[in-house]
Amino acid sequence: MRSVDQVILGNDSLRQLGDALAARDALLQRVRHALPDEVAPHCVGATLDGRELRLLADSAGWATRLRYFARDLTRRLRADGLGVATVEVRVLPPDARTERAPRRSVRPSGDAATCVEQTAGGVEDPALRAALQSLGRRLRR
Repeated sequence: MRSVDQVILGNDSLRQLGDALAARDALLQRVRHALPDEVAPHCVGATLDGRELRLLADSAGWATRLRYFARDLTRRLRADGLGVATVEVRVLPPDARTERAPRRSVRPSGDAATCVEQTAGGVEDPALRAALQSLGRRLRR
């Protein structure tokens, strides 16, 4: 059986894709190294198209900070041998962010169900009473 590395290295398209990903990662690391420590982790992507450097920020607020440092970043990267003329900063779309806080499932207590059921008993409107009783049953599940 062949290893994953053997499969990738044996396929020209996959090898080129791997090389391109490694180059993007190396560029991102160079950019982060040239940014202030508090800003660097919020730069989540970097591509170089000709002499235009495109950066992705993890939020609109950090994109603003990256734009503020664009001139200094350009100067530092030029000194490092990277021919950057302009910097464009974009915000990573929310659905593309990978580091999300997990959703917590909160189960209501039995006391909540009892409270809703007791409230239903004191309601005169039959439709509202039925809705509250149904909610009480659901809360008990």
